Amino acid sequence: MPAQVRRSIAAALAIVFAHMILPVTNAACAQAPTPDPLTGHYYELTTETYFWDAARVEAVSRTFGGEPGHLVTISTVREHSVVRRLNDQFLAWLGLVDSTSTSTIDGFDYAKLGTEEQGDTSGSPDPLANTAPVSGERGFGFQWINGDPYTFQLWGPGEPGDAFGGEDGVEMRVGGVFADLCMGATVPPEPGSGPCAFPTVRRAGIEYDVELPDVQRLDLLERRPDASFMGTGSIANLADANALLALPSGHTDIAMEATDKAYVLSFHDPDAGGGLSTLVRSPILTDSLGLSDENLAFRALGQVVIPTAGDWTFAASHNSSIRVVVGNNSFTSEDGVSSPSSTHLFRTGVGNELIVAPGGSGDVFHFPDAGTYEISVTWAYGAPLNRFLQLFASPGDVSEFDEAIFPLVGDNLNDGLIVLGPEVLFADGFESGDTSAWSNS
Repeated sequence: MPAQVRRSIAAALAIVFAHMILPVTNAACAQAPTPDPLTGHYYELTTETYFWDAARVEAVSRTFGGEPGHLVTISTVREHSVVRRLNDQFLAWLGLVDSTSTSTIDGFDYAKLGTEEQGDTSGSPDPLANTAPVSGERGFGFQWINGDPYTFQLWGPGEPGDAFGGEDGVEMRVGGVFADLCMGATVPPEPGSGPCAFPTVRRAGIEYDVELPDVQRLDLLERRPDASFMGTGSIANLADANALLALPSGHTDIAMEATDKAYVLSFHDPDAGGGLSTLVRSPILTDSLGLSDENLAFRALGQVVIPTAGDWTFAASHNSSIRVVVGNNSFTSEDGVSSPSSTHLFRTGVGNELIVAPGGSGDVFHFPDAGTYEISVTWAYGAPLNRFLQLFASPGDVSEFDEAIFPLVGDNLNDGLIVLGPEVLFADGFESGDTSAWSNS
């Protein structure tokens, strides 16, 4: 990678400003919504509690990034992992419902979703994976509130039970399982059913289907070694990770490989945990559900837009080994031991270094000019207790890590630095694919 690459700040921002999205702060939430690294959708949990129907109304009354909210929906195993681990204790309403009544709050007709009241289907057979249930199968009649295909469900024991014929709204419980509960008095009972006997309030899980520009994503490559790799089949340090990442795709020393693009870097092994749980964390790309994922080499490549010249503090919440390079700047941490030029950042009120909990290190980077700079993040681990990576940046020379001033790199809706893919190139304006547009300094 060239030592340092800079581009016109006006040219870089022209791409993003053409798709400019403005955030809106929601006061009833503990913090601003945070993004799913892969989809760009934003999530938040309310601090206040509501009946299910009132939670739906609260969600649609909010906007973020120019998009109205809705109660959280789940379409894949990966999305389930993301939602389950919001704050590590997700006990909140989901946007899943089977009522056919009409809300007395705003006149919303649930039947228009295609819902059907089927009563207790907890004893019915489960549908095939990634397939919507049909009549006679468990969960038939439920629909997602935003119209997404109902192809994912994970009901808890005895669910959906439709107790007393009035449980039509769904919550996610600790452990990630679904359960149906009362929607509240603002949803009349189904014909032939009495009032729900046990109305329940929960926090609202809210999702915003923000569509960020595709160019605002870093390229990701993740690999796991075969037993033949280096004679050990393990990743002991960054040198091992670099060796594995340098192999051609399909090499016999590679046991698993995955590529993707990410708006931000916030990943973990869900079965091991770690990282700041107030932020959305996506499973690593090669995650094996329910298994401990050891020995990983990961790299993110792209560009980052530095809006003002001067000092910027980059910090990584991570386990094991990491190297961050931005232009001519870099810091390295091998198993928690930082290079002489970098520092560990302390968290106010925690009393330990980021490397301990949730893990991390950082350094002050100097940029002589505003513009775009190449960024590379290499992450490696063998078999540590926790497995996680999150990358932040804050203007100035900062010695303490504070989430309020350290947004995720790439989360520009929350004042984070803008990232761009490595394929976006700049000359006087910008163009893609012409490598002659790059210049070194």
